[in-house]
Formats: sequence, structure tokens, C-alpha cells
Amino acid sequence: MSNNIEKLYELAKVKKVGKKLSCSLLDFGACKNINCTCCDKAQDKNYPPFTYTKQLKLIKWIEQTLDFVDVLQFVYKPEDNVWFLYAFVVEEFAGISTTPYTGMHTDFSQALAGLVCELWEYLTEVQREEVRGILQ
Repeated sequence: MSNNIEKLYELAKVKKVGKKLSCSLLDFGACKNINCTCCDKAQDKNYPPFTYTKQLKLIKWIEQTLDFVDVLQFVYKPEDNVWFLYAFVVEEFAGISTTPYTGMHTDFSQALAGLVCELWEYLTEVQREEVRGILQ
């Protein structure tokens, strides 16, 4: 699966930081990932961490700002170990189907980033700036 968080940072044109980050800086604690992109064994330049605080701010922002999103729903299916994030779109919104947009991944943060990536093309420039502000 692709890295939705990295894709979101690229869409938002967030600049990479010029130093290595330590996993201790992240909200979720110690790194157990062999292919880690956030800790000292990573490259010199990485995007800022996609912390729980940023994720919560993004969820609140979607609910409060995007008039075309009627319902934001989070579903975890333990039998598949998958998070599904649905954004149900208001029927009257021009150019958007009433079919829900879905972010899906085994990692919640990746699912959320994937959902925002799907909605990105429908955001105004002001809304994109607001997302960029949350991610920086």
C-alpha cells in the first residue's frame, strides 16, 4: 500500500524538516517499525510527524469546515484489521457523487490521510491552506 501520509504532505506542499526526528517526539511512543521513516535511522529530511494532535485537528476541521461532507464515520473491522473512514457527501454538492469517499488502511493515520487525499481536489485554496497549517 502507498504511504498516504506522505502523499498528503506532498499535496499540501509541506516542506520536509532538515534534521532527523526521534520516535520519542511522536505521540504514539517507541518505534517498532523496521522500515521507519520517522526515527534516527531514517533519512536526513522527513516530513513533520503526523501526530495524534494533527489527526484530531484534521477530523474536527473536516466536520466543521467541509459543507459537502454530511457525515464522517470511522469503522474498525478487527477480523480484517482494517480501518474504514467514510465521508458521506451531500447530494446537492455539484460534481460530487453521493457515494461515500473511503479511506481504508490497517493504520488509522494512513486511512485518515488517504481520505483527505481523496477529498483534496474538492477543497478551495483557502481550505488547502488551512490543511497545510494543521500539518506543519
